[in-house]
Amino acid sequence: MTTLERLKTFVNKRVSVCVVRTARNTFDPQISICGTLEFKAPNYFRVLIDKGTYTYFDSECVETMTMPDGIQSNQVGRFEDGSVVVIEINVKNELNQ
Repeated sequence: MTTLERLKTFVNKRVSVCVVRTARNTFDPQISICGTLEFKAPNYFRVLIDKGTYTYFDSECVETMTMPDGIQSNQVGRFEDGSVVVIEINVKNELNQ
């Protein structure tokens, strides 16, 4: 299953998107947003909280997708924040490659 196909299985579900430069749960610059995943063709996604709190991303930017321990992609499990998956977006630039 491709990243795009896997992401589509989480559309209209609560997800947590972590935008990070190196790795989640470190003290490197990062931001996480938790909300309902929306699909915008052809391979773009959005999590919108309000006009000032949102994220857009392309499926090609996804580094990892982590589900709660012991949960398979066809099951429903939740993290403490209510999300069913953590989607990690890795932001790479010339300074940290």
